[in-house]
Amino acid sequence: MKLFRIILPLLSIVLAGCDTISGVTRGAKVHTLPDLQAIKTKIESYPEVQEVKLWDAAGSRPLTLTGIKKADEVFYLSYTDGADVRGTLMFIRDYKGEVSYSQYLIMMNRRPPQSLIDALVRVIKKIERYFE
Repeated sequence: MKLFRIILPLLSIVLAGCDTISGVTRGAKVHTLPDLQAIKTKIESYPEVQEVKLWDAAGSRPLTLTGIKKADEVFYLSYTDGADVRGTLMFIRDYKGEVSYSQYLIMMNRRPPQSLIDALVRVIKKIERYFE
């Protein structure tokens, strides 16, 4: 019985952290933060997309040898057609001013259906051509 009282809490801690994340993601570094409103307008012009939402948030505050730095600036553009296309374009500007972007579709504890992935990849490629 004593062993059971030790194993049960340990087992619950281990099993509580077993969520899986699956999906599609692509990303790269960019030279500067682009005009987000122009990107939003461009994505809204795609026939596969019906709605685009733009918002920003504060990211993490890196701890370096010289102290805690200012929070990353994070900008999101989520887009959907209400059915098959559901993606997010995210830009992060860190405390050094470096900018990276990623596009993704992720789900917890299940894989996105292939139809969602196929529809999203077509939009992702269009967005990436915009940056060329």
